[in-house]
Amino acid sequence: MKTKVLNNRYRDIGNDEELKVGNKQENKILGNRKEEIDGHKTSIAKQTFTEEIIGDVSASYNTNLSKKVTNNQSKKIQYNQKTIIGKSDELLVDGELSQEIWQSRSIDVGGDDNQNIRQHLTVRVGSNTSIKSDGKTAVISSDEIQLQVGASGLLLKNDGKIHLYGTSVTVDGASNISVKGAKVNMNPSSAKKNRVDRPSLVRKSRAAHERFLEFFYQSSELAPIPNVPYRAVFSDGSQLTGTLDSDGYARLNKPADGYVEIYYEPEETYQDLDREPISNLLNNIDKL
Repeated sequence: MKTKVLNNRYRDIGNDEELKVGNKQENKILGNRKEEIDGHKTSIAKQTFTEEIIGDVSASYNTNLSKKVTNNQSKKIQYNQKTIIGKSDELLVDGELSQEIWQSRSIDVGGDDNQNIRQHLTVRVGSNTSIKSDGKTAVISSDEIQLQVGASGLLLKNDGKIHLYGTSVTVDGASNISVKGAKVNMNPSSAKKNRVDRPSLVRKSRAAHERFLEFFYQSSELAPIPNVPYRAVFSDGSQLTGTLDSDGYARLNKPADGYVEIYYEPEETYQDLDREPISNLLNNIDKL
């Protein structure tokens, strides 16, 4: 049965209404449609649900919104997306989380930023890395900390051992430079091997305004190597020579600004061989 209404149509149902369609139902509205429901609304689609909107979509939820997806969910946005959250945002992922950003990423955190990672953390940067802090910076590790740049590096172990290595190491101090320890080895590979007991090298500190540089020359067994000539080369190109005392110690008062390199020049003893007079060689030239 088909019914055509030329003008308006009004229907008022005092109680319930139930509509059952055995096959298909199609509604075509050429103008606007408004649906106002004072109570609850329930829609059940036992198969596929498809909704296509040509224009804009605006949805306003005055209270809570809950959505449950039993299987997978896929969302594709061809252009921009903006999300504004008035208070908190919580994301709980039982499995893995993967994010891929092809261009730049910017994060601005107004308060604290806390991350708790129960296993490993790996950060790989293809170009430069810069970390700047306006306050204090602390790096604490229960096992060890290793800094590696090419052939140089720094290794800090939890047992208190510190290993600083490199092809060339320069210590530059604008004021005093102090090396303190129960045992201090200076250039042990080039030193002589003489077993002598050596006390601590810690000396009494001077006044704060006094500038000086102290250095020692010892063997690998901490034995002093006395009376060795040395040459101090400063960063400005100036040089100063001298000789270590009987304890293998030297002190420079008021050294120049910048770094200083110390070269030790131990005297080598050579045994001169018996020489043949040159006349013997001249007399035998014709025979050669």
